[in-house]
Amino acid sequence: MPHVDANGERLHYREEGGGPAVLLIHSMGADSTMWHGQLAALADRYRCIAFDCRGHGSSSYNARFTVAGAAADLKAGLDALGVGACHVVGLAMGVPIALSFAAQWPDAVRSVALADGFVDMREVGGARIPEWAAAIRSTPMAEFGRRYVESRLTVAASDAARDDLAAAIAKVPPEAYIDVMKAIFDNIAFTGEAAAVRAPALVIWGEQDAVTPLAHSQQIADAIAGARLETIPGAGHIANLDQPAAFNRLLADFLDAQAG
Repeated sequence: MPHVDANGERLHYREEGGGPAVLLIHSMGADSTMWHGQLAALADRYRCIAFDCRGHGSSSYNARFTVAGAAADLKAGLDALGVGACHVVGLAMGVPIALSFAAQWPDAVRSVALADGFVDMREVGGARIPEWAAAIRSTPMAEFGRRYVESRLTVAASDAARDDLAAAIAKVPPEAYIDVMKAIFDNIAFTGEAAAVRAPALVIWGEQDAVTPLAHSQQIADAIAGARLETIPGAGHIANLDQPAAFNRLLADFLDAQAG
């Protein structure tokens, strides 16, 4: 798996295809493997790039995770790969990172697609950080990963998707996972970053997503001028793994429309 050095971190990444660049930003605890189905679906006409964010997958964790810092890592990684403007796709944790990226480098963003995400989880997520942190510190990450998969993926997700996600979570250092939770849930909102987006935007929500209910996706869509909100039936909080074919159709149609 190739890597680039960016902002003091070694970021591993997956890349497939050629054409306009698409940056895919994974969810908390996951890594670039979660985008396997999207890379395969889009590589015939797009240059798809999925990094392991700092503290995730095979990437290093030398400095504490922040959303703005994670976005800066990805920008430095793209610069190292010679990528200028790109389409940006984020899921769950990847949504605030994508919004931060778009707010910091608007000229580098051709469009944004934001799935199962949020701009403000302070009331729900922030209050539960101590509980979640205690569970993470007292549970082997392999077991935590298996529990996470059972609580997040629907019955529609494949066994391979379940195994890959659990294996990715098992690799995250516990303190890194806790740092990420604090960075995205604790006394912080990303409404300003969302309002700053000027690129075409698609917001995707899995209709069985109980982690970030519809109101969260509606808040994102309302904040971004001209954003379109679409629902994927039969999908939960990680829609691209629950219903990959439907997710791929929505994403491909949206990206193709920007090129047209």
